[in-house]
Amino acid sequence: MSEASEEYEELLDLYVKIWGDRGKLILEKEINERIKNGLSREDVISELYKKEIGERKPMNIKPKDKLEYSVESLQEVYFSDVLLLIFYYLLSFVIIVVGFKSEMAFLVLFGLLAYFTSPLVALVLSRLKTDWEFKETIKLEKSANCLPEIKKLIPSVFQRSTLQKIFFSYDDDNLEIRFKPDEKFDPDVGKLGPSEVNVNISFKTDKEDLLLDIAYHGSHFRGGGNVASRVYRKLVLEFRSSLNEVVERAKSEKVVNFSEIVELIAKCGVVVKEIKCPECGGKIELPKEGSVTKCPYCGATIEAIDVYKIIKDLIKDLP
Repeated sequence: MSEASEEYEELLDLYVKIWGDRGKLILEKEINERIKNGLSREDVISELYKKEIGERKPMNIKPKDKLEYSVESLQEVYFSDVLLLIFYYLLSFVIIVVGFKSEMAFLVLFGLLAYFTSPLVALVLSRLKTDWEFKETIKLEKSANCLPEIKKLIPSVFQRSTLQKIFFSYDDDNLEIRFKPDEKFDPDVGKLGPSEVNVNISFKTDKEDLLLDIAYHGSHFRGGGNVASRVYRKLVLEFRSSLNEVVERAKSEKVVNFSEIVELIAKCGVVVKEIKCPECGGKIELPKEGSVTKCPYCGATIEAIDVYKIIKDLIKDLP
């Protein structure tokens, strides 16, 4: 099996877990939409894989509880309620039959009462509010010095990733994000799904690493456990995916001049004397200081941040 096929199978498995029977249809729709932008199917699958599952090199996730177990428990509650109602119907029917056979009018009346009040019981049960919480600790390696940038970037990157109107607030070393999921987040969210979800992040430094203690909260109607499980799973996966971009951008913004780039390269034990101009491809001597340089061939302005990104692609160990 090719690498693209393996990535597709993992994506399909993820989408089926989130969307159920519609998982494959939704995945194919996303793939076809991106193909319209000129990408090949293999490139689209690779891009989606990196976004939804992909590389998590900047972080080491240590969950206090397994996400799948947490959201699947909501589905178990939903199905147990369905079984309870079926049992309630059958029991009332049995009581009616027994009442008729034994000619006990009060049993017949009791059974009929139970049978016809079943929809009311189902409605009351489905409207009970249920709270959900999931906690995990994420370690961002060599990112402690980027804490201010990371705190600033998380809300904007997460908002763009989820296509939701989010609200956020800072409190010392804590960040709270909240939003009301709409149909863009999950088409069925209006069917007893969560009315609001929260993400609370506490930041701590561990030498040169950054630790994020994250608590995800949600509240939904008991009858919407199936929808809620999809929403909560997607919430956690989207946040984890957003952190990858946040770390990359924060580290890029932290590097503002060429002297810092030279220092970072030296720590990796690599010698880089020249870079290629992104405009004309001409070879340019790597400056030793300053934040901006010009290509001697085409006059293009080259910033230190852009050079950092280019070198970062070449030297994977660059922090």
